[in-house]
Amino acid sequence: MIKSLKNCRYLLIFFLLLSPHIFAHNGKKCGFPDVLKGKTVFSKFSPQDSQTSLISPDGHFTIYYDTTGYNAVDLTDRNGNNIPDIAEIAAYHGDKAWRLMIDTIGFHAPYQYDGSPVTNYPVTIKRLFGGLYGQTLFNLNQEIQSIPGNNYESYMELNNNYDFADHLSDDSFIRDSMGIAVTISHEFFHAVQL
Repeated sequence: MIKSLKNCRYLLIFFLLLSPHIFAHNGKKCGFPDVLKGKTVFSKFSPQDSQTSLISPDGHFTIYYDTTGYNAVDLTDRNGNNIPDIAEIAAYHGDKAWRLMIDTIGFHAPYQYDGSPVTNYPVTIKRLFGGLYGQTLFNLNQEIQSIPGNNYESYMELNNNYDFADHLSDDSFIRDSMGIAVTISHEFFHAVQL
């Protein structure tokens, strides 16, 4: 009973932190409702679509990103390790979300199409439109056959630029960092839901 109450407390804190009113602005924050309504077309995720990648410190996520071109991330590298800080921030906060939702609260890890739990969840950082912070994509027509009951393989996209969220900070690096941190946590919850 006490463990159950403790888990409920974590869940309540989690939902309060991800409240849409915390990071309110005029654009759409999450693309998941459009995916559910079929307004956003799912295309199979391919790591070859990105120039490089980073595995998160706990190994739960692979962050795919570009360093040049239209989808390039901010190349700020404050610790000088030749990895953009934005990718490191996404990896760090992804692992934190995993520890909270999977290790602490006890939700199931997202599934792969064969029905096995994912060990390394794919996240891509790219340019998204319309003030979108991020989205978790899946195919409504491809339910995992070995796990019936609305279970789907998914992947996540995070925006590479949060200039539209100028209420977060005047500093573009801080603004992008805050946008990435809150979005990967929020979108990972959708991955767990699937």
